[in-house]
Formats: sequence, structure tokens, C-alpha cells
Amino acid sequence: MKKHHSSWLALLALSAVAANSFAQPVLKPGLWEHKFEVTSQSGRVEAALAQAKQMLAALPPEQRQMIERQMAASGLSIDLENYTAKVCVTEEQAALNQFPEPSDNCTQSITEQSGNLFKIEFSCAGNPPITGEGEMRVINDKQYQGTMTIHTSVAGEDDKMQASQSGTWLATDC
Repeated sequence: MKKHHSSWLALLALSAVAANSFAQPVLKPGLWEHKFEVTSQSGRVEAALAQAKQMLAALPPEQRQMIERQMAASGLSIDLENYTAKVCVTEEQAALNQFPEPSDNCTQSITEQSGNLFKIEFSCAGNPPITGEGEMRVINDKQYQGTMTIHTSVAGEDDKMQASQSGTWLATDC
């Protein structure tokens, strides 16, 4: 199960990426919280997330804190209990209308834009790889909402997931 852990973290962090490259409105720099819900056709994703929660809870406090510090150093904090991720958006990233990438293995593109609605496609290399498409609606510079369809494989079998997400700006300081 451990080899799937990094892919699930990339999936959860996609909520931090999905709003990448918006032309208007500009997203505010600072600390953002991304909330998400994921359901899969097979139920395996939910089982994998539950197992990831158990694995993190079973770690000695020092190991868990080390993992949390490593994630925080890259500007990312993930809460598997409440399905949220906190990400720091720098002034430079905000000026470019970009969120930080969850990893170098993910790419995305905006396939269509109509006002504040953006259609996107994305892929993350890894084990297993993740691909998908979705829609993001920027409400204002402090909020967005979106939905995604995600294609991956769990335990060697193809799986399809539906995800909904929202992003809220929390504070200037990260």
C-alpha cells in the first residue's frame, strides 16, 4: 500500500493545482485552504485513504512530525481527517496566477475558458499515474469551486473517481 501513498497525496494536492494559470480574476497571495471530497466507483480509493490515515496515526510522533515538517517546507499541509490541504501561494505565484505544483510529476492545461469558468485537463506520473479533467469556477480572488473526474489504477485495476473541491484564502502570512 505504501507505494500508492505518494499518488494519493498528489491527488489530494491537485486541489492546490487545479486553479493554475487563471487569467482573471487574480488569486490573492497567502495561505489557502483547499477542501475536497473524493468518491470512487470501486470504493478502493476510500479504503486506501482510510489505510493512509491509519498508517499516519500509527507512526511515532517524531516520524509524523518529520513528514509534516517536510511537507510544510514545500508549502503544503494535508489533513486526511478533514480532507483539507493548506498551501502557501507566494506573491510571485499570485502575480503569475499560479498555485504551487504538488510535485514535478504533475502537468495541467486549461482547455477552455468562459468568463470565470475554466475547463482543465491534468496528469500526474507516478505509481499509479493519475489523469483527468475538470471544471473550476473562480468566485473571487479569495474563493474557487470545482469538480474533477480522475482516472487511475488501484491494486492494478482501473478506477474512476469523482472529486469536488473548494478553495478559500485564509491569511496573508503562511
